[in-house]
Amino acid sequence: MRQLWGDAAGVPVTAFTTRGLGVTAAAGGSTAPPGWCGAVVVGDRALVTAPDGVCAGALGRALTGAGVTDYEGLLGAVTTGSLPGVEEVLGPAWLSYGVPGAPCPHPTTSWVSEELDGARRGDLVDLVEACSAEDVTESAVEDLVDVHVARDASGVVVAAAGWECWAAGLAHVGVLTAPRARGTGAASAVAGAAVEAALRQGLLVQWRAQPPASRRLAERLGLVEVGWQLCWR
Repeated sequence: MRQLWGDAAGVPVTAFTTRGLGVTAAAGGSTAPPGWCGAVVVGDRALVTAPDGVCAGALGRALTGAGVTDYEGLLGAVTTGSLPGVEEVLGPAWLSYGVPGAPCPHPTTSWVSEELDGARRGDLVDLVEACSAEDVTESAVEDLVDVHVARDASGVVVAAAGWECWAAGLAHVGVLTAPRARGTGAASAVAGAAVEAALRQGLLVQWRAQPPASRRLAERLGLVEVGWQLCWR
């Protein structure tokens, strides 16, 4: 998993550190938006990136000046605003994974999940329109493959889940649920089907969660939380 994140950042896996917080310049990486800083923690190692060498040096000095010496301290400093110069924050998003071939428990729900035929992608229009632009972007529902959906009694899609191929063998799961269907088990039904399909195909499943409910769902699906991702400008 660290290798995958190192490849995404365009840096060697040795850039993950266990002691202190080294800052690595990663101009072409995809672990944070262009021009932003980012941190990825996997297990007991952290990768902290800045968009260029000048920013990396400045961030390193800011961390030292703020007394930040470990990744838990970094998380607190960025999210509470105690790190100087931080203007905008994305995250943290908690990272969970499922191992290929591992069983996927199915949470109890009355919803029935069905696989969406590619020719019926238009069925997602009502779902997208019912959700905020932020939720649609975060779920990447319009770019997902192997999509599974749940429909209400009138046949309208109220939840969808699938995955994006972030890297060879890695399935990044996305889930989108209409506000009126949240808390009903619809997300559990479609997410369980999507995760199970990905694992059956021998893919490493990745789940990023910000709301506590999403973290709990990942756990119910048998995924193991191993760290977090944070970006800031």
